[in-house]
Amino acid sequence: MTAHIIRHDHTEDIQTPMRILIADEQALFREGLEKLFESHPNIVVVGQASDGAETVQLVNDLAPDILLLDLFMRKMDGLHVLRRIRQVPGVRTIILTAEIRQQEALSALRMGASAVLLKGSSSQKLLECIRSVHASGDSIDPEAVADFIDSRVMTIESIDAQGYNRSRFTRREMDVMAAIVTGCSNKEIAVKLSISKQTVKHHLSSL
Repeated sequence: MTAHIIRHDHTEDIQTPMRILIADEQALFREGLEKLFESHPNIVVVGQASDGAETVQLVNDLAPDILLLDLFMRKMDGLHVLRRIRQVPGVRTIILTAEIRQQEALSALRMGASAVLLKGSSSQKLLECIRSVHASGDSIDPEAVADFIDSRVMTIESIDAQGYNRSRFTRREMDVMAAIVTGCSNKEIAVKLSISKQTVKHHLSSL
């Protein structure tokens, strides 16, 4: 077992920091993330885990605010971890993966993940995603989004199989869905796309 608990004191931060648990097989990746977060006093890394079983143990022991979870780990993969921790209150999960595969991403969202992010993303994008997921007061239900995307993909595949014209998302629909999957709330989508919250809701309802 290589899991360990980490304590940091950031006395200069007057706000309660976000408590993060990092779960990934690669020690260098975990340590790199911890080093990144050291310069952000509103983030505290409370622990690290190198496999799925350790992750479940530490989530239950520490109840972090945010779990950064690798999908593919030893002993228990990320999807099984999500299934095991669904009943732990207050824990939001961001999936970090080297490659976003459609089926795994859909399954992760259905099981309660708040966002899916590529490991190759910039540190700024990761930090924005963490803040967004932590704040997520009006975030869209990931399970509903997963069901929607899955149904639209199936529809497109069925149309192609029958030789009819391919059904496509509009560019704006794709922009909205991309923002949803990275953990953005309605308000954040509106700011990101320079549209009103009502317009965001309109796009969602018309998808």
